[in-house]
Amino acid sequence: MSMDPMYTDCLRELEQVKAERDALAAHVERLGTLWEALLTAGDGRDGAAIDLQDAFDDTPETSLAKLKAQWQAEALEELANLPRKWWPGELMIEANRIRRQAEGE
Repeated sequence: MSMDPMYTDCLRELEQVKAERDALAAHVERLGTLWEALLTAGDGRDGAAIDLQDAFDDTPETSLAKLKAQWQAEALEELANLPRKWWPGELMIEANRIRRQAEGE
């Protein structure tokens, strides 16, 4: 038995809308964080204004990708701090690589 094409189209569109919503939410969160940093910095000469402009220039999808990369880096950092048989140095190197990638370096 196959699904109604209209139903599958609706499901596909719903997934697309959810992805766009998540990307937009991440973009807004990033802009808010950068705005707070700019307000805290005072005159904006410390790079916060440049970071904010970069965020305005990015797409929501880019902000979502950066946020996900930051989450991955934070997860690796947490793993590196756990008392296990992990190689903390290697995990921290990977976390830093992911973070640099998220920052576009």
